[in-house]
Amino acid sequence: MKHAESTTSAASVARSLLQQSQARFPDWHNLPKPKWRDALKALASPATRLHRYRNLRTKIYYEVISDLDCKDRS
Repeated sequence: MKHAESTTSAASVARSLLQQSQARFPDWHNLPKPKWRDALKALASPATRLHRYRNLRTKIYYEVISDLDCKDRS
């Protein structure tokens, strides 16, 4: 049985392991710092969205009731 000769050196193995480890483990040391405005916006956005939907629903309801009650004004 013939065996293929391995031409890999220790340097090439180390280089390939280094490239794999860089892809698997991102650099967590130089992350961008969050801004307070963005953090507060992210926390408040679900509540403001809920209030907008609630107000929109109420506005649509009152417009429909007004249209039904006051057909002669439109």
